[in-house]
Amino acid sequence: MQCLSDSTHNYALYLPTNYYDDPEAEFPVIYAFDAAARGVMPVELFRDAAEKYGYIIAGSNVSENGPWEPILKAAETMMKDVEARFRVDKARRYTTGFSGGARVATSLAVLYGTFEGVIGCGAGFSPNYPPYFDLQTCYIGLVGNCDFNYQEMMHLGEWLSKFNIDHYIYEFSGGHEWPPAEVITNAVTWLEFKAMKNELKWTDYNLREEYYENHMALINSLIKQGNYYAAYEEALELKSFLDGIRKLDELDAILNDLKTKEDVRKESARLRQILEEERTYYKGYMDAFAAYRRNYEDSMTPVVPLSWWKEQVKLALNKIDKGDSYAETLLGRRMIDFMWRTAYQQYESVLGTEFEPVSRDYLEIWALIQPDAITPYFYLAKYFTGQGKYSKALSYLQLAVDKGLHDPALIENDTVLVRLVSLPEYQRIGARMGN
Repeated sequence: MQCLSDSTHNYALYLPTNYYDDPEAEFPVIYAFDAAARGVMPVELFRDAAEKYGYIIAGSNVSENGPWEPILKAAETMMKDVEARFRVDKARRYTTGFSGGARVATSLAVLYGTFEGVIGCGAGFSPNYPPYFDLQTCYIGLVGNCDFNYQEMMHLGEWLSKFNIDHYIYEFSGGHEWPPAEVITNAVTWLEFKAMKNELKWTDYNLREEYYENHMALINSLIKQGNYYAAYEEALELKSFLDGIRKLDELDAILNDLKTKEDVRKESARLRQILEEERTYYKGYMDAFAAYRRNYEDSMTPVVPLSWWKEQVKLALNKIDKGDSYAETLLGRRMIDFMWRTAYQQYESVLGTEFEPVSRDYLEIWALIQPDAITPYFYLAKYFTGQGKYSKALSYLQLAVDKGLHDPALIENDTVLVRLVSLPEYQRIGARMGN
């Protein structure tokens, strides 16, 4: 959909099939934001939920990671266009987003104060627009158990509890990515129950009772199997979904009993310990990354050598391969994910600044952590080409080809790497890419 007020702005849209059944009916709306401006992706993922519950879904094709001013303009332009064209229930506006888009979604809730709820995927609130005590919105966070932002999302749950903001953090199997459609539909179900709780719609008793009975059956089955911690997690989820719209005396009794189980106490303590351990690792990584810039400024701040990063990778891989639990394995995978993604982010953050020479360090760390990735070697070739060190650049370009780079146009159309094309050594590499 092209915005009527500004043709440079457009968005993907989905209307539920019952939209035209009643020309007077108004519909809840979810505004979606992807970190890479892929508006159609969340619209497709939310389509099943939109059909089931009758939502309008709009995904920005303009908003992406970057400066806040164009992000907020893109969001405002899309929202005004949707509400000018379609019958939106203004008491039931919601936002959602993935990664940087999740921070956009929460920021809109904070700035506008008119959104009923947020579905945040893979990231929490922006430091520029944090939550506050009288924020009148509910929040459900969805995070993959291998997401490098997992620790942030778990900590966010603790933080929102202090602010008395109605929330739930849901963990699914996956990495730093949009959740699958079934997880998203469950999150929209949560929003439906919150709308019932806040008397924004009539209670759908069939939906409520079906949800309750299905989950109680699962909880009781897990208890019979002796899987008390899994039962405890399911009970907490059911409590979050239906609290305030149904009597939960039976569920509360089960929760109180499960809390006394040794398995539940031990597993809860162990998971808290892993999160604290993870927090310590990440702080060490961030301090190490920051030291490279400080060293560039003062030439005195000590920096860790590549061998230190090699040890960190070895530690993470040991957790993955030899951890004493599945939770330990997931921690190792998140550590790897956090290190390489942060190295990439640090690399991007210094481009075009006085710290650009430090970009080499970040790329070498990235290549060490992800030895089979193409991109760090490609960027290292570009870095050394810019420095006029063509022999070094060609060696990294050769590594990128060895890892799977196969498109000569990526080099020949690049304003920096094109300098290598006329070199005799490049011809051999270029021929290999062509093959």
